[in-house]
Amino acid sequence: MCFYLALVEFCIEQPDVVLNQNKDVPEELLTLANKYFYRLVELGHTIRKRPNFTNSLEKTLSEIRAALDEVWQDQLEIKETYYPPKAHGEGSRSRLHHYGLKSIESTDIEVIGK
Repeated sequence: MCFYLALVEFCIEQPDVVLNQNKDVPEELLTLANKYFYRLVELGHTIRKRPNFTNSLEKTLSEIRAALDEVWQDQLEIKETYYPPKAHGEGSRSRLHHYGLKSIESTDIEVIGK
């Protein structure tokens, strides 16, 4: 959840940045993810140690997609806005693949307790 909220905020603030799975996660995105994690700690919602958001990006994105699939299984038309795109095709991991949320806007989401 921390990384997803950070991804949403980052993509709204910087819509032209290309987020490639084969490159380092931008420092600004990591800072936002850590901010959300520590906010959850302040609110008492987590007792886990801080995750390393750079080590398991592909797994994190897969978990985000799976959770969104459950939430919006009956609303496929809104999936494009909130769903980090998957890489497609042979060798897709090596090509420039953008996992950012291309069509999300600030009016699409409200984070309570930010």
